[in-house]
Amino acid sequence: MRALLIINSVAGRRRSRGTLYRAVNALSSAGYETTVYITQRRGDAARYIRENVREGFYDRIVCCGGDGTLNEVLGALTLIRSAVPVGYIPTGTTNDLAHSLHLPSAVEKTTVIAAGGSVRDLDIGVFAGSENGGAMSERSFVYVASFGAFARVSYCTPQWLKNLLGHGAYVFDGVFSLDTVRPRRVEAEYTAADGTKRVVSGNYVYGAVSNSTSVGGVIKYKESEIDFADGLFEVMLISPPRGIRALTHTLRCIKKREFDPGCIECFTASDITFSFSEKTEWTLDGEFGGALDSASIRVEPCAARIVVASAEKKSGDASKANAVL
Repeated sequence: MRALLIINSVAGRRRSRGTLYRAVNALSSAGYETTVYITQRRGDAARYIRENVREGFYDRIVCCGGDGTLNEVLGALTLIRSAVPVGYIPTGTTNDLAHSLHLPSAVEKTTVIAAGGSVRDLDIGVFAGSENGGAMSERSFVYVASFGAFARVSYCTPQWLKNLLGHGAYVFDGVFSLDTVRPRRVEAEYTAADGTKRVVSGNYVYGAVSNSTSVGGVIKYKESEIDFADGLFEVMLISPPRGIRALTHTLRCIKKREFDPGCIECFTASDITFSFSEKTEWTLDGEFGGALDSASIRVEPCAARIVVASAEKKSGDASKANAVL
């Protein structure tokens, strides 16, 4: 069997640099002959996959980095229509998808899971935007496309500061930007879970289309509400709080995961098109997605395959990690 190990050595707190031996050792122990590729800059992982991965050659790809690196890997595989399973060793700042999939934070455990865990289907989002009336090429995203509060920190905060503050950078940005980000007038047409077309409109300081129980470590859904392979993404729109009481109430709703429709609208959609009154900046899995007049998103059901902990292995991950490493 053959495996490709892709490592982003600058993600998160630079933990990736210490995982090379562990990952290769775990893959070797699982019977894989491993090729290692270390990225040097943004876009390297996607380019390497497009140029070097062909269907049937690799039996597993393991991605070591943050959410942005995983986005590149799964997006590139979706583009070339490859069904190779992807293991994820999260070493980024927030690692939202890793938390949603119950991947442990300890590298020793995630390397073992990446090499020998169970494979499950994963829906992928496809994003296309328009600026000044012109169409933009489609881009894939794994777990969230968002605008407004919480969004800018992902691509505006220097990597060294995110490494220093970690999850705190997102909390800091989210708490303060809800009250300071200028609302956008938005109209959105979407296809609901029952197949009907619906429209929602209003002024919003934040919007997200996601497939995760956690977004930025701040917005969180109940696990029972999320199905990663149902062909639907969760949509959240937050209205501008008017005054300190409204801000406090909105933040309390977010913290308790009890979304008051008076300030937070939530629904599911298989596709959605946003139209804005002015250019609005988007982020896709933590990377800048453009300042756009409109944006369309659709779900590609079960377009990717991700490796997670096997049910029977969850209680024994630690001992197995020690045995392998």
